[in-house]
Amino acid sequence: VGDTAMRILRLAIPITIGATGLQIINAIGSGIILGRLQDTLGYELSKASSLYGVYAMAQTLYLLPSALIQPLTVSMIPAVTEALTLCNDTDARKKEKSALRLAAMLALPAGAGLSVLAAPIQRLLYGYDDATILVAGPTLMILGIASAGYCLILVTNAILQAHGKAAYAVCATVAGGVTNLLVTAVLVSNPRLHILGAALGTAAYCVVTLVCNML
Repeated sequence: VGDTAMRILRLAIPITIGATGLQIINAIGSGIILGRLQDTLGYELSKASSLYGVYAMAQTLYLLPSALIQPLTVSMIPAVTEALTLCNDTDARKKEKSALRLAAMLALPAGAGLSVLAAPIQRLLYGYDDATILVAGPTLMILGIASAGYCLILVTNAILQAHGKAAYAVCATVAGGVTNLLVTAVLVSNPRLHILGAALGTAAYCVVTLVCNML
């Protein structure tokens, strides 16, 4: 029982730290976005809040495809762990590749659909006018592509956890989160990009985290 409890703790503690750290990074990111829009670009609070609201609503759709991936990761971890426990590395790799392939089959079309149909989807769901769509459309186009990467991050995180490398997944997530903050801080300050910089920061997070997980 003691060994089992220690294994659970070794798995749970890094995941908890990573989730907490990501929430802190997200909170800092929100402050950076609003601060850059108001202090650097000189937008009034109402306009800055409106732009941030557009980004937040687009993020809701960005996270939607990951709901299809969560059940896959939950079922994959014990399956891969069992194969590794039995020293069947071939079976473990086969299950990992199957999970990645299935995730890609779900995530890539979903992300592409969000990106290509960004404007009509938001006009239908949120009732945006033409002026708002000019901002909301490109924002979701970027986040739609990023959502596919986020789905693959979830699967690679699960694979790392199954291999007992949850701490590595946490480090990759933190590295991606810090990259997100830096990219957001720089690009949101650009008057030609403003809130699009936040979407590009999210995309940068996905790229860095996924690359780190795949190493």
